[in-house]
Amino acid sequence: MSRKQGKGLYLIAEIGVNYYDIAKQKGISDLDAAFLMCDEAKKAGADAVKFQTYKAGKIASRYSPSYWDLSEESTKSQYELFTKFDSFGEEEYRAISEHCKGIHIEFLSTPFDFEAADYLDQYMGGYKISSSDITNTPFIKHIAKKQKPILLSTGASTQDEIRRAVDTIRQVNGREIVLMHCVLEYPTPKEHANLYRITALREEFPDLVIGYSDHTRPDLEYDVLKSAYLLGAHVMEKHFTLDKSLPGNDHYHAMDADDVSEIRKKIEQLDRICGNAKIDCQENEEQARKNARRSLVLTRNIRKGERLERQDLTFKRPGTGIPPSELEAVLGKQVNQSLEEDSVLTWEDLAVQNVPINKGNYYLETEERMARFEQYRGEGWEDGYQQYRKAWEENAKNQTVSEWPLLVDIETSSLCNLACPMCYTITEEFKEKVSARLMPESLFYKIIDEISGNVHAVRLSLRGEPTLHPQLVKFIKYAKEKGIKEVSFLTNGSRLTDDSIKELIEAGADWITVSIDGLGDGYEKIRKPLLFKDIYQKIRRFKEIKEERNVHKPVIKIQGIWPSIRDHAEEYYNLFEPITDSIAFNPLIDYLDHDEDIVYDEDFSCPQLYQRIIVAADGKVLMCSNDEENMNVIGDLTRENLYDIWHGETLERIREIMKKPCGFKEIPVCRKCYLPRATEEHEAAYVNGRKIIIKNYIGRSQKIGE
Repeated sequence: MSRKQGKGLYLIAEIGVNYYDIAKQKGISDLDAAFLMCDEAKKAGADAVKFQTYKAGKIASRYSPSYWDLSEESTKSQYELFTKFDSFGEEEYRAISEHCKGIHIEFLSTPFDFEAADYLDQYMGGYKISSSDITNTPFIKHIAKKQKPILLSTGASTQDEIRRAVDTIRQVNGREIVLMHCVLEYPTPKEHANLYRITALREEFPDLVIGYSDHTRPDLEYDVLKSAYLLGAHVMEKHFTLDKSLPGNDHYHAMDADDVSEIRKKIEQLDRICGNAKIDCQENEEQARKNARRSLVLTRNIRKGERLERQDLTFKRPGTGIPPSELEAVLGKQVNQSLEEDSVLTWEDLAVQNVPINKGNYYLETEERMARFEQYRGEGWEDGYQQYRKAWEENAKNQTVSEWPLLVDIETSSLCNLACPMCYTITEEFKEKVSARLMPESLFYKIIDEISGNVHAVRLSLRGEPTLHPQLVKFIKYAKEKGIKEVSFLTNGSRLTDDSIKELIEAGADWITVSIDGLGDGYEKIRKPLLFKDIYQKIRRFKEIKEERNVHKPVIKIQGIWPSIRDHAEEYYNLFEPITDSIAFNPLIDYLDHDEDIVYDEDFSCPQLYQRIIVAADGKVLMCSNDEENMNVIGDLTRENLYDIWHGETLERIREIMKKPCGFKEIPVCRKCYLPRATEEHEAAYVNGRKIIIKNYIGRSQKIGE
């Protein structure tokens, strides 16, 4: 089931059972009428068609009264009405599903009984649950266990009923839920549409998509649908017919093909008028912005190294320099060059920027466990470790290029043995851009030999799975023998065994991070084809073997992407706390490069340029550990030395670009990176009574596979 994000409408043509009347009108079979309506909905621009699958005897008793406008549909009994339109079974819906595939429109049908829900499963990518079943908890749970996205209609429902239905789904299903605002009145007068309920649902269920199922009569301007869209309902469902004049059932408040086409046009026009939700200067305003605004302007000649005071600055046009709003941030700063009176002051004159440290990696931990984790991680070089951690922050904050990088990332393997749904390494684009391979032994030894005695830490992983390299243990041992203080790597844990755990301990591995995205079935849907019980057992054995040998290293950190543990953070923590040294999570970044309207931290400057250097498995040197596609290669260790690359013109030029305001936007790999992305703190998790503020990237869907 598809979903439109940000802008755009996902429109579902609710055919329901209207094809019966169309068949009679045109003198064709019911199935041919269904096919015809699918064709017309597709031509008109609908994204999906939806039917209703029921048997009268399973949905209503013989004594069920009507709840519709009897002047439009005169049948007084639900059972009597449903009996007229319940002849289709699995064979017909299979045929309709295949027809929809052929014309490239999504097929959906609302099941009203367990049997229908079961046989429809193989034909649909998602389920619609009717408002009438929102309190039918056993039925909702049965559908939720199918592990597919769910459209949940909320007509005539209270907030508690909706909450209970959502909780029922969430207990067994982590897929997308779309709550559909709906009014159970056929037809719905405009004054009863109650569209502000869409806003209320968005506020009450901020992590869900909110849509609208409409029963009002179409009008020439489509005011109801346009208003619903502007309020945030970008998934809409409305009954569909080929003839709105037909008597009975759902024709009289349905849309026809012309309506579908017009609705599309109206919504597209709204999108053009409304622009985007980003609060920013438009391109057509740039000239006025530059010339009409004011900047900080010098009132006297300033010599290089002088600190700016209030009397040194005034506010004048043009607005091409530092804005007056940043006056306090500028006062007391040194200028890095001599400037003349009346010069427009720029950030380049000051090089004042935000350099975040370790952004994107957050802990679920207590202070006591974090302190012990740091203690064990630095065990054996305590004084040096504290200096190393201090330099990790200060070098970046002060934009100091040390003699050698603090860390060298060595990609021992760019191959992976998993097929995670949100991972770029399984895409054809990645395979075209990156030479997936194991690092040659000779290259690894060359790197270690050069940095021995100069670099404190190496990390033996980047994009692939390092344990796929048959010489990984040998590499760790060699690095430790050459004086590398901290050797670490990230792994999916799939190849950990009792023997390999013992070998890693003996080789001297200091720190291992294991990616464990979720619990149980949730983990297995991401870390394919691994089993959760197996990875849990491997981590438990690591703990037991370390205790048997009375050692703390390698310290074991586990981490999961936030959406995989969001709904059971406390359970996740309590399960792994006894057998690990620390537990962390990461917001889901845009691995697949799907995000478009990215919100940036405009003052960002990259810390990694002063902390680390990255060597890919083929010897290419990358400017950043987030350059997954080799977009910015700065050297080649098969022909150069690492020291020369660290101090080379290419990397120095990048550092200078990064010092400029929004300089990162000039570098393609930086525009795609998660580090410059702005975060928001609208979410919190509770773990054993501790409140943990969740930082998510603005505009980044925290849903698996997106």
